[in-house]
Amino acid sequence: YDSNVDLAKNLLKKCMNDNNLVLKDQPIFAEVSEYGNSSIDITTRCWIKNSDYWTVNFQLLKDFKDAFDENHIDIPFTQLDVNITNKE
Repeated sequence: YDSNVDLAKNLLKKCMNDNNLVLKDQPIFAEVSEYGNSSIDITTRCWIKNSDYWTVNFQLLKDFKDAFDENHIDIPFTQLDVNITNKE
């Protein structure tokens, strides 16, 4: 919740625009879709040829992570804190 949502959306859009396999004559989409327990979820959409689906999927997942890392945007992950007490 501390990350800049507008920056995150812009980075995602840039990644999609920079991908050579994403069709440039169709709109791209990156908008907040949910407020989760520990995250603000952003849904992305872009148009590609069916035959490029998996290639683009894997490329964009890596590009999204790299862009977030470079811009100090955290991707939340599940954590569990365990407190052990000794009752004697």
